[in-house]
Amino acid sequence: MAHKDTVQAVAFSPDGRHVLTGSKDGTARFWDAADGRPFGQPMAHKDAVQAVAFSPDGRHVLTGSLDRTAQVWDAANGRPVGQPMVHGEGIAAVAFSPGDRSVLTAGLEQSARLWVIPTRVEGDPEQVADWVRVLTGQEFGPEDTLRMIDVPAWRESRRRLSGSGYTPTSGGGPRGQ
Repeated sequence: MAHKDTVQAVAFSPDGRHVLTGSKDGTARFWDAADGRPFGQPMAHKDAVQAVAFSPDGRHVLTGSLDRTAQVWDAANGRPVGQPMVHGEGIAAVAFSPGDRSVLTAGLEQSARLWVIPTRVEGDPEQVADWVRVLTGQEFGPEDTLRMIDVPAWRESRRRLSGSGYTPTSGGGPRGQ
């Protein structure tokens, strides 16, 4: 199970049939646990992949990189699911919650962050943005950066969703909520 550079992280799939590796070469790769052969396309980051994890159901994987991002990927096709989750510094550890609804990331800036993963969001772009704000307490800023929102903005997004027939039952909200 060789990469082009040092392997930094490994994880078995829940069924034990596959292995996921993360490397200093900036990729994560799938391998067959029985024969060690790679399969699928590498999942690329812009810097070393320091941490990897399979979701409990094995349908998704999570990678954390020194490029300051974590990414959920579809294990069936190796494509990203959603936007990268951004930290202030590189990411050292990642984990899925037991119910696959959230992930935890640990950054080198001495912080851990809990990210809620929406199961399915449909609607117009502003409604999707409201879901993101309510579930994560964040929104996209300039150049696709994530930023925390304040309590009034979070409440307004929640009010709009409730008014459109959706009632969010969970969501971290902004700090101090």
